[in-house]
Order: sequence, then C-alpha cells, then structure tokens
Amino acid sequence: MTDCPELQRYLPQFVLTKDSVLTNTDKDKLRHMVLPAQWFPGSDGWVTIDNLKPLFTALRRSVREHAPGADIILIMDSASQHTNRSVLMHANRLGLHVILVPSGLTWLLQPLDSHVFAHLKRVLADEQGRRRGGALTRVLPRGVWVEIVEHAIKQVPVDGVWAQTFAANGLASTQLQLRERIGSSLGCNLPLPLRPPTDLEMDIVVGRHRAALQEIVLRHSVQTLREADGVVRGPPLVLGRMLRLDARPPAAGAAVRRLPPADGLAAAAGAVVAGPEDDIAGEARVTRSGRMY
Repeated sequence: MTDCPELQRYLPQFVLTKDSVLTNTDKDKLRHMVLPAQWFPGSDGWVTIDNLKPLFTALRRSVREHAPGADIILIMDSASQHTNRSVLMHANRLGLHVILVPSGLTWLLQPLDSHVFAHLKRVLADEQGRRRGGALTRVLPRGVWVEIVEHAIKQVPVDGVWAQTFAANGLASTQLQLRERIGSSLGCNLPLPLRPPTDLEMDIVVGRHRAALQEIVLRHSVQTLREADGVVRGPPLVLGRMLRLDARPPAAGAAVRRLPPADGLAAAAGAVVAGPEDDIAGEARVTRSGRMY
C-alpha cells in the first residue's frame, strides 16, 4: 500500500500460495487474475529470504513505470527475513530507502496491521458467506476461492485511499495527524527531533536480532544525500525512547517491560511506499561505478 492514491491502483498485490495443494483449476484462475493482483508461484505460501528479493524488484519496476521520479521508502516490520543482510543489500541496490518498524510494535505502527488486515479479512469472510449461500450444497466449487481473494484485494487495498492511515501512524512529513494511542502507548512526547539512530537504538528496533544494522539499512539513503549536496544529513529514520510492548496490548493491570532509555521513535519524513539465515553484519561493497551498496 502507499499514501499516493494515484499510484495505489497500480501497486502489485502478490498472492503467495502453497503450490503443492493447488488443483489445475486453482492454478488456471490464479494465472488469470486481474492486475494488479498477481500470483507468485513457486513458494510455500510464505515470504522468505529467497522470494522477497524478486518481490522488491517487481515492486520497484511497477513504481518506476507509473511514477518515474518517486523516491520509494519501504516500510517493513523486523521479521528475520526482512533484516537479512542479502535482502537489505538487494533493497539498497534497487535504490529503496528502508524503514524498520521496531520489534513488538508492528500492531501499532505498521499501516497494514493497524488499518488494513482486519478490513480485508471481513471482506473475505463476507464474500465467502455470500458465495456459499448461493450454492445449492453450500460448498464452494473448485477455484472459486481465487475469485473471492481477487474480489477482496480489489475492494480493500487497490480501491482504498490510505494517505490518512500513513499520517495517523506517523509516516508522513509531519506528525500533526498522529494517533493519540501511539504517544500514550510508547510513553513519550511527540514529535521527536530528526536524527540518525545509534547502534543501541537499532538493536532495540530489531529485537532479538542483535546486530548493528544502521549502515546496511541506511546505506542507500545516506549515499543519496551525499550525492545530492555533498552533506550527510540525518537519514529518514528516527528512533526514540520507547517501551518494549507485547505483540498485543497488555491486559489491564499487566506489567510492561521497559528497555534502557534511548532517545528516538520510528518515524519518516517525506513520501512513503508500503511492506536469519545469513549474517547481517558485513563490510560495505563497492561496484565498478564506485557506488557503495
């Protein structure tokens, strides 16, 4: 999803399936879904290190086709496949700016989780109920589930307007429309000043993945600023002092574990486009053209 209504209807909506259980009818319907819904065959229904990189490439190709001059700021949670070194290096090679939602805060800060998925599931359930009600045996014919998925994708992410959602989650050029729940949940005063994160704050962001990701995550952003005016300013990622929250809001009276204080909170400035096996630490590489990635 993106905060740009003109671009939203063109963003690819990938459908990943467990291919081993698909019938030939399923596969035929998946191949002929109406764009921007796209079947991504060859997976087991999960986003992995191997299939995430071609998904990034397809996303970039679509944005470049319809908005050639746009900067792509990719917002992802801190799942291990998202913080894998080879995945982040691929994002840098494609020129994608990366923002990581802190571990344990996806439910609060990631727009898909906070505003989209619940709506999408309701539409899926309603459409399935309607289709079953219209069938004599109350059983869906083969392949109809693909039509239900296609309908939900079209109605929710494709036709949705999400600029307000990004602003409410702090993913806009200002924080004037930020939801009160974010400030109260994190226990800090907003907005926070923009500045680069420290290694300790990057450790807080990725939770159990204890490695210094600052250079890898922000490499393309810093390189872009350096080429623009020769001055390295703060990249578009800021962290702040925050609570380590549970995956879901704690029950009334439950204790919330605090981390050592640090100074920042995940936020972004500018346009936004929204989204263990390898060692994620490593030296910077240089291409033949001299660009670091």
